[in-house]
Amino acid sequence: MEFCFGDTTILTATIGYDYLWSTGDTTQSILVTTGGNYFVTVTDSIGLQAISDSISILVHTPVQPTISRISDTLYSSIASNYQWYLNDTLISGATNQSYTALANGLYTVETTDSNGCHSFSAVYDLTTVGLQNISLKSIDASFIPNPTSNQGSLVLHGIHSDKLEVSLFNQMGQKIETLFKGNFRANETNILFDFSMYNSGVYVIRVNSEKFQRICES
Repeated sequence: MEFCFGDTTILTATIGYDYLWSTGDTTQSILVTTGGNYFVTVTDSIGLQAISDSISILVHTPVQPTISRISDTLYSSIASNYQWYLNDTLISGATNQSYTALANGLYTVETTDSNGCHSFSAVYDLTTVGLQNISLKSIDASFIPNPTSNQGSLVLHGIHSDKLEVSLFNQMGQKIETLFKGNFRANETNILFDFSMYNSGVYVIRVNSEKFQRICES
C-alpha cells in the first residue's frame, strides 16, 4: 500500500477481544500517517491469539517546486504536471512549466510528480510586469489616465507594423477581448477606448506584433 505525504489510511483488524498493534495501539483500527511495516495481534474471548500478516506502507514525499524568472516569464522546476496560481486563485489554462505573467502579484505553482503527489511552491512576489519591453525593437506605449473609470487613451510612439494587436486581459491573465487588430503605421497616435462597461479592478493591455510586445498595467 502506498500514498502521498499528508494523506492517511486506516488499518482495521478482524473482530476480536483484545488488539495489540506493532505501533503499540490497542484499538481495532489505527490511523496510519507514516510508512513502515504494520501488523496486529488479536486475542479472542477465550485467550487465543492470532498474528496478522505484515502490511508494508510506503509514503511518497513530493519535492517542493521552485519558481525562477526570466523577464516576465515564470518557470517551475521540472515535474509531471503544473498549475499556476495568482494571489491564491487558480489561473485557468496555466498548466505548462512556464507562465508569462500579465499582472503583478503573488504567484505559486502546484506540481504533480510521477506518483500523483501534489506540492506547492513558496510564494513568488512579482512586481516588474509592465516595467520593461519584451521586444526585439524598442517602442513606447502607455495608457492615460491611469487609473481610469471611464475612457482612456493608449498612447503609441514610433510603431510600424502590418500585424498589430492590442488585447485586454484581466488580472488573472484571461483574455477579455481584442481592442485593435490590423495594420498600424504612425509615429505617434492615441487610441481611445471606453472601459465603462467593465467592473472595477486591475486590467492589462498588451500591445503585440510579430516583432515586439509591450505590456501596460492599468
